[in-house]
Order: sequence, then C-alpha cells, then structure tokens
Amino acid sequence: MKVRGLDSLVSKLRKLPDDIQMDVKADIRDAADSIVMDAGDAAPVDLGYLKNSITSSPTRGGFDYVVRVGAKYAPYIEFGTGTEVEIPNELTEYASQFKGAGKITINLPARPFFFPAYFKHRAELIKTLKQTLIDNFR
Repeated sequence: MKVRGLDSLVSKLRKLPDDIQMDVKADIRDAADSIVMDAGDAAPVDLGYLKNSITSSPTRGGFDYVVRVGAKYAPYIEFGTGTEVEIPNELTEYASQFKGAGKITINLPARPFFFPAYFKHRAELIKTLKQTLIDNFR
C-alpha cells in the first residue's frame, strides 16, 4: 500500500539536523516494530507460518519501513473469502487484487490481523512524530 506524499515528506525530513533525523527514524522504526508485534499477536496460529512471516525492513534510509506478510494466503485470512469477505473502505482498491475468479466458492470468515495493527500504529506514529518535532524545535 502506498502512502501519498511520502516522497515530499522524506525530502523535507532529510533537510532536518542529524539528531532530529535520528529521532524521527527511531519513531518510524518503533511504529514498524509495533505493527509486526501486534499483527503477529493477532494472527491466527496453526503451525505459526503466518505469524512468523510478518517482517519489516527499512527503506529510504530509515524514513520509511516496509512491513509485509510473507504467507501468500494472508490476504484471504485478513479479508475472508466468498460471501464472508469484509474489506475496510480505505482498502477497497488494495484488496481488489486478491479477488478470485468466482470458479470456486469457499466461505472463510475474515480474521483481520494485519490492518488493525497498521491503522492503530499509523495513527499513533503521526501523533508521535508531531510531538518529536515539537520537542526538537522548542
């Protein structure tokens, strides 16, 4: 999922003094780590592959993190299948890539684990970054 305006934001953050950049990067890393932990805690566990496939890695010099789920079946657990599909409005376009051809109907209820963690920590990160910038410019 892409974040609009990220290139512009990263460009501005790179102009900040090094110590402030380090604080911002730490906030972003902590948010990514929290998403991985919370999503892992909420992931249904059979053999643990889904839970253990949730990882994060820095990009853009630490100003961005990619948090991913490596299990190929994750979207079907997250959103459900057949008549049991539940997709948050914000994710309609993203989730459409996982829509089946309708040849086989298997109704698995949605068991969201990833995006609840993402939405929670995205909102917290915005507040944290604002506070970090305020604290550093006092």
